[in-house]
Amino acid sequence: MEIPPEIRDAIGDIRRKLKKTGADARWVKPENMHLTLRFLGNDVPRETVDAIGTMLHRQLSTVQQFTITMSGLGAFPNVTRPRIVWLGIEPSDGPLPALRDAVEKAVEEAGWPRDERRFAAHLTLGRVKSQSGIGKLRRLLESGWNDPVGSTIVDSVALIRSSLTRNGPVYETLTTVPLRPPREC
Repeated sequence: MEIPPEIRDAIGDIRRKLKKTGADARWVKPENMHLTLRFLGNDVPRETVDAIGTMLHRQLSTVQQFTITMSGLGAFPNVTRPRIVWLGIEPSDGPLPALRDAVEKAVEEAGWPRDERRFAAHLTLGRVKSQSGIGKLRRLLESGWNDPVGSTIVDSVALIRSSLTRNGPVYETLTTVPLRPPREC
């Protein structure tokens, strides 16, 4: 799911605060921010990508749009030894996991194996490369920083190809699948 520009701007402010901690990390550029519902890996055959696109249109045709809020910093595996620094997404139950399940069904119907790992909705802000200079970052994460960044309506899902270059990843949207608008009252 793509992130709207106004939320990317707010994430840029957070990114600057994180960079000021001096942690040895690679921080994701705000323009590259997105919520990954399913990562397929490298070298997916074109026929499989096409089939997944078709199945996404079928599976998501009945999924209704909903709102998410980005709020709170955290880390995987934990804030004591952060490897991935992330921004949380609320609500973590309800429509978002249901959307993820629909995406998994589409991927499975296209002949790709289902991902059985637990889904933890988040935006990756950075990847910690070493424990060098980690003290300030750890303190920031432990402080319970939980300011809301913004809310957005999830109205579509994009099938995106990422290509790694020496200047970072380059993303290409292959297809966008709209979600059903909410019912009128």
